[in-house]
Amino acid sequence: MSEVNALLANPRTSTSDVTIAAVLMLLAIEEADLADPKRKGDDRRCSMSVNEAHHNGLRTMLRQRGGLAALSGNRCLQVCLLM
Repeated sequence: MSEVNALLANPRTSTSDVTIAAVLMLLAIEEADLADPKRKGDDRRCSMSVNEAHHNGLRTMLRQRGGLAALSGNRCLQVCLLM
């Protein structure tokens, strides 16, 4: 988390492919956790909150970058974002 926060804090890397991919992976991990039917109550609410933060952050990063089309140099990342 500290490495991702360092990337986000640096204006040169805050919307880089690496940072976007890192946040996408964090979102995927949260999505997988939320798929677990055993996650209930406060634990589930916490996961939903973190999931929403990652989702909103990813959306903001993509918007700042110029949208999905701006990632045309990295087709793999584009495809992963569309999944």
